[in-house]
Amino acid sequence: MRLSFERKKELKCFLKEIKVKFSDLDLLNLALTHKSYVNDSKSVDRNNERLEFLGDSVLGLIVTEYLYNEFENFNEGELARIKSFVVSEDALSKIAKKINLNRYILIGKGEEFSGGRMKKAILA
Repeated sequence: MRLSFERKKELKCFLKEIKVKFSDLDLLNLALTHKSYVNDSKSVDRNNERLEFLGDSVLGLIVTEYLYNEFENFNEGELARIKSFVVSEDALSKIAKKINLNRYILIGKGEEFSGGRMKKAILA
């Protein structure tokens, strides 16, 4: 999908708001493209699910490494409980709301009408 000038502007605004530098706007746009948007669009054929799969694993690894190094006296069960809380749908959707991610996700019309922009599963 070729990004429009308006979409590029939106994505740059988002990056500025969250104070992140990201060089590949096409990749960022793909990361924000929900499968419902692809189902509604004739010009878009890829969604964020593969990136979500990768991102979930990367986030899990980063959080695991941090907890492992910072909490040397905690056992495996304690670390696993903390990790499950930190990478949970609730925690991640709260962060997404805080950074206004919902404004930048591309979702389909049906998802839009059913409140998908604020669904925890989509935001997380």
